[in-house]
Amino acid sequence: MSRLLIAILCAALAFCARADYRILFLNTPTIVIDGKTLKEKDTFKAGAAIKWTSARQAMKVHNLETGEKLVVVADDFSKAKASSLQAYLTQEQSQTAGDAASSPMSSLSSSLNKRFYLLGSLELATGVPTDDRHYFFITFNHSGHELTKAVPNDNGTFTITPGVFFFNGRLPDNDIRVKVYYYDKNADKATAVCDNMRIVILPKKID
Repeated sequence: MSRLLIAILCAALAFCARADYRILFLNTPTIVIDGKTLKEKDTFKAGAAIKWTSARQAMKVHNLETGEKLVVVADDFSKAKASSLQAYLTQEQSQTAGDAASSPMSSLSSSLNKRFYLLGSLELATGVPTDDRHYFFITFNHSGHELTKAVPNDNGTFTITPGVFFFNGRLPDNDIRVKVYYYDKNADKATAVCDNMRIVILPKKID
């Protein structure tokens, strides 16, 4: 991919980092941002300092400029040593730009081999076709059973929800290691995409 396109991507990410955000969902009653106690539907600046109170405290936010929605989690901020959403997103820029220079499947493999947090549905853009003849599926271990599950595929994305991990009426006890495959029905071929996607199902409410 050209340097110009990577530069444009970095500029877009930087713009996202400066935008205003609205809180769509909190798994705690409130959160302190920029010294103010905020709740769902409140807005804040990307550069405002966030005071987290638990490693699994999380919120889903909406970028008011671009419309993008994302889930941010205290544990990830701690690992990145980021105090604000702007600082956190800025640290993500170099990795994202590096992925952009790869082939779509290689880039997807790199982007999936990390931890993801589920508060609801997680829609993942893939960069490859998804339809009734080209689609992703996942496998994971649950109580000693290796399970294979279909996931929704549509318009170049696939979606993961907490419900897909239920087995015998319960979720796995720990963080879930997921393997992702891409199936081409025309060629009757399944391609391994990644083997170390980690899913953390967050509590919907923390007192």
